[in-house]
Amino acid sequence: MSIFEIIGFLHFIFAFFISMYGIIFKKNWFDIVFMYYSVLVILSWTFYNGECVLTYYIKKMENPNYIAGSQSTDLTDMYLLVGTKQSTEIIASVGLLLNAISLYIVFNRNGFSNIMSALIASIHLLYITVIRLASISNQYFLIFQQMVKIFFIFILILLLSRFLP
Repeated sequence: MSIFEIIGFLHFIFAFFISMYGIIFKKNWFDIVFMYYSVLVILSWTFYNGECVLTYYIKKMENPNYIAGSQSTDLTDMYLLVGTKQSTEIIASVGLLLNAISLYIVFNRNGFSNIMSALIASIHLLYITVIRLASISNQYFLIFQQMVKIFFIFILILLLSRFLP
């Protein structure tokens, strides 16, 4: 089994768990971990032009000239697991929608308003959709990405103010 297959398997399992978390589990202590994790992951993507940090470093090891985000929609690690690019894209799209629902549920049940919870989930969904459609060299994408970054820094500050003693 190659490193890509191992990472693809772990990536798939973890993404499935995170996507389903808010739908399957009732409110518990892990909600706080989920909220922090989700915000930090989205923030990290904005620093790597929509790329997962782990995936970026693997691509960088294979190609020292690799530029973050230039192939952020390349899910090769998951293609190897699922079998085809089309199947992977369908699974990733369903997972993204479920993840947005989980985000809404978890933030809402932890005291965030309906509007703020919907905004968090919607901006996440919109950002991932834009990553799939836009080029990282597109100035409008870069401006939008900075706005997403600022928004999620604000959400991180809200989390810190609510859940730190």
